[in-house]
Amino acid sequence: MDYEQETTHETDMPFVPPPKWPKVIGVISIVLAGLGLVCGGFSAVGALMLPKIMEGPLDGDPLPPTMQFGMIDYAVMGIGTILTVVLLFAGIMLVGRRPVARPMHLVYAVCSMPLTLINMVRQFDKQGAMAQWAQDYPDNPIAQGVNQGGQGQAIGEAVGLVIGLGLGLGIPLFYFVWFAAIKTKPEQITGSEEGVY
Repeated sequence: MDYEQETTHETDMPFVPPPKWPKVIGVISIVLAGLGLVCGGFSAVGALMLPKIMEGPLDGDPLPPTMQFGMIDYAVMGIGTILTVVLLFAGIMLVGRRPVARPMHLVYAVCSMPLTLINMVRQFDKQGAMAQWAQDYPDNPIAQGVNQGGQGQAIGEAVGLVIGLGLGLGIPLFYFVWFAAIKTKPEQITGSEEGVY
């Protein structure tokens, strides 16, 4: 029998490499989640320890609003931690080219955006309350530092909040657009013989 006739369909097919983007975005998700867990851990420790640490400098004055944590703050922190863990596993699944990574990223994106807005509104409120607190307790060393900061400090805080808002909305928005409108099929994650990703 002729060799050309024995050639199978599989050997005729050229090798199509799997898409590279899942590993790139997956690693980015893992790194962002890792940073989020570290920052969230520091925030949780700070929320628990600040009242004790600040007793001396406050000298009997109430805790500044930016250092107070209420139910909303704890809820945002808890939900944020859960979403960060979702992002971590979504990144791991994406690096492994598992299609489940797509809905996991979408859950993270859809839930993170409103959570970011709630947190930013809370931070803006706290900054305003902090300015009032500094006026109410002008002899307190912390209040003096706030009052001496003046307009430069206010601008710095506003810039920080805007950057936080941009990252907090921009990254989930990217994930949402990417996985809801661009990469919508499992084979775009796993790869296929056609090689259209």
